[in-house]
Amino acid sequence: MRNYLVTLNNWALLPNSTIYRGNKKFDFYADETNLPPIMKEKLIEQKEDATVVYRKAGETTKIASDLKKEGRAISKNGDKLARGKR
Repeated sequence: MRNYLVTLNNWALLPNSTIYRGNKKFDFYADETNLPPIMKEKLIEQKEDATVVYRKAGETTKIASDLKKEGRAISKNGDKLARGKR
């Protein structure tokens, strides 16, 4: 599983436990061999241990694997976390 920050195509169904990071950017986990076809542009790709595989130049948004490594909450809104665990 890898953690992705991407922009999505219009009218796309979101993967489970997707977090909106603002400015049309979405953060989610997916298997690297079975990527969803909804990605318009890949901005960041990281392994679960926060090892960077790909980062677009100038991208500074922190994603779930970064925040887990730092010991911080992956979302400020508790409802987002609860919806992802169903």
